[in-house]
Amino acid sequence: MTYDIIQLLTFRSTYGNVMHQQGVGIMTVLKDLYYGNIQPCDSKQSTEVRRKISAMNATEEKLMEDIPDNAIRAEVLEAFNKQTELIALCERDAFIDGFRLGARLIIETLTAP
Repeated sequence: MTYDIIQLLTFRSTYGNVMHQQGVGIMTVLKDLYYGNIQPCDSKQSTEVRRKISAMNATEEKLMEDIPDNAIRAEVLEAFNKQTELIALCERDAFIDGFRLGARLIIETLTAP
C-alpha cells in the first residue's frame, strides 16, 4: 500500500480550514485524547447494559450469600475478578483493533485513485 503524501496533506489542509471556519480547532480530538479529556473506555452505558449489570450484581450477591464456606466464597470471588480482568483486556484489544481498522479505512479512502 502506497501513500500519496501530497493527497494526505491536501486533505488535512482542506479539512483543517473547514474545521477552523466552523469554529472547531484543528486536532481538537487528538489534543483532548492526549490531555485525558476523552476516555473511550468510559463511554455511556445503554439502559439495557445497566439492567444487565444490575441483574448480574444481584445474582452474584445471592450466590455469595448461599455459599456457607468462606474459603469457597473467596475462590468464587477470585474467579469473578479474573473474569472481569479478562473482559477488560478483551474490550481494550477490540478498541485497538477497531481504531486500527478505522485508520486503515481512512488511509485507503484518501489514497484511492
